[in-house]
Amino acid sequence: SGPWRPHNYSGKFEGPVSLRYALNRSINAPTVKFYLDFGLDPVLENIRRLGVTSELPRVPSLFLGAGEVTLQEVVAAFAAFANQGIHVEPYLIQRVESADGEVLEEARVEQREAIDPAVAYIMASLLQSALKQGTGAPARRYGFTGVAGGKTGTTNDYTDAWFVGFTPAQCAGVWVGYDAKVSLGARKTGAVMALPIWAGLMANVAGGGEEPFPRPPGVVEALVCAHAGLLAGTRCDSVRTEVFLAGQAPTRGCDLHGGALQEYRPLP
Repeated sequence: SGPWRPHNYSGKFEGPVSLRYALNRSINAPTVKFYLDFGLDPVLENIRRLGVTSELPRVPSLFLGAGEVTLQEVVAAFAAFANQGIHVEPYLIQRVESADGEVLEEARVEQREAIDPAVAYIMASLLQSALKQGTGAPARRYGFTGVAGGKTGTTNDYTDAWFVGFTPAQCAGVWVGYDAKVSLGARKTGAVMALPIWAGLMANVAGGGEEPFPRPPGVVEALVCAHAGLLAGTRCDSVRTEVFLAGQAPTRGCDLHGGALQEYRPLP
């Protein structure tokens, strides 16, 4: 139907950014670059491994949400990030008991490893930033203050608003929309429409717990320059601790600011 011209919500191109920054602020351009670098097959493979069975179009815009899936599928997929890569098949009824307490029927929990635990941990870490500094940060105003990761989502013309988020123990998702492609209104994004509902729910269900996500083997930390993504030097004006798969952390110092490498002392 013509050229595909994806753009960022802000209408501005921000240049090179980290994946963490891009996810925090729902910047589309870096996600489109993933398509240019890797194609559709890796994302489709991982979507299926995470339990999504809905039919999806093989088009570049799939990277930004083309195609439709159910809320149940998305929540189950996100839950694997909190569950060390284990996908649990959703079920509605835990058990059926008689009036005397006899168990007449009980659900059988079906679970399998969908993604590597270290990859799941890094995804959980990236998505925690979305709740701390990104589009999910308003959750604090709506009563949820615990440790969690999550992601907003908004479709074209504001017809669908999403927020899916998880703590180390629970995962929940909210979708707001009509049963037809009707706009919710100008700027009715996932952060405006769905996030407040999620935050109110999770404040009651999960509370404000500070339990961290358990870190599996195969994850390492490094102090990096926030601009270059390389090991932080003494002249870097903005540094942060970043997580990497073992063997994939940067090995050379920042080439934007220079200076000697900063010493990194991980917390016990």
